[in-house]
Amino acid sequence: MKLTHDQIATIEKNSEVTLYPKRGIALAKGKGIYVYDTESKRYIDCMTNIGVTILGYGNSDIAKQIAEQLETLTSTHQSFYSEKRAEALSEITSVLPETLSKIIFTNSGAESVEAALKLAMTATGKKKFIAAVNSYHGRTFGALAATGQEKYRTPFLPLMPEFTHVPFNDLTALKKALSNETAAVLLEPIQGEGGVIIPDKNYLKQVKKLCSEKNILLIFDEVQSAIRTGTWLASEQFGIVPDIVCLSKSLSYGLPFGIVAATKEIADLMPKGAHGSTFAGNPLACTAAAAVIKYIQKKKLLKNADVVGGFFLSQLKTIKHPIIKEVRGSGLMIAMELTVPSTMYIKKLQDLGLLTIPTAATGIRFLPPITFKEKDVDAVIKIVREVFK
Repeated sequence: MKLTHDQIATIEKNSEVTLYPKRGIALAKGKGIYVYDTESKRYIDCMTNIGVTILGYGNSDIAKQIAEQLETLTSTHQSFYSEKRAEALSEITSVLPETLSKIIFTNSGAESVEAALKLAMTATGKKKFIAAVNSYHGRTFGALAATGQEKYRTPFLPLMPEFTHVPFNDLTALKKALSNETAAVLLEPIQGEGGVIIPDKNYLKQVKKLCSEKNILLIFDEVQSAIRTGTWLASEQFGIVPDIVCLSKSLSYGLPFGIVAATKEIADLMPKGAHGSTFAGNPLACTAAAAVIKYIQKKKLLKNADVVGGFFLSQLKTIKHPIIKEVRGSGLMIAMELTVPSTMYIKKLQDLGLLTIPTAATGIRFLPPITFKEKDVDAVIKIVREVFK
């Protein structure tokens, strides 16, 4: 049965708990960098489901591997060994820093953060954490406690009392907040939801040094910043390796998947049964993750994200308008900050065939597939210029 847009909207309004504001269109299919709605209107996808579909849509090579696994075996509990899980582990550990050699499988970014917090608590015997103001780490209770945005936290207070939030990119504030009871510092190397905020060049190195001196773990949430910024981990660009890193979103071609990677010394202190998930590490998602990593390497897409991202950033900066305050980004993770709320402008971009996403209250976030080319950037810039005449 093929449903019209109005039928789809009616069913969702009547039956679904509305957790997100609706964008007013129903997406029906995707191909390459484009998605199409139920009325066959085409959109350039610079939203990618909030950074998930980084290879775009309709990749026949990856889809074939997923389809074959779907017909073979979709789920294998982690109490059994799995060839596909082993393959995914081999691919994942081959692209991560050598010290991050032990993996916990999860199903999402929020679950990865939850597992990382448990890992830090069991490894240190401490229960207090430091996170950043304007950070975003997910909406489950542990991840929500870490999130430094009151609009997400307030309805569910009191949360875990062990979290203290300090301004991002402020080493002095961090120093004051640390204590002998601090288990870990949890940061996004580049704040995504908070506005694509890039710290000073030496900030993260100083944080790492400070944590090492005080025997405090450093956790990076790279759920959004990994891969699309031009390196497997954005933290590579700052010359440091965390003790624990959380990943998800971009690794598995849109299937639910996530990981926590940690050093062997930390991971060995995690008791059996301290974390687990029925679906985590299933053969279907692991097949997708291994295929995505191989495809990125084969097509040299990390370099593409860096080069095309630089071009994208430079072109956006040529657009001048009184309400455009700043354009900033790393690779294909870019934000245009306005002096006014961005919602109306995001709607105008959508009407002209370009999907973007808010960041903070006044930002427009561009998270295109890392298969983007300069000609695709030109098409985006043409639409953005039309909106900001």
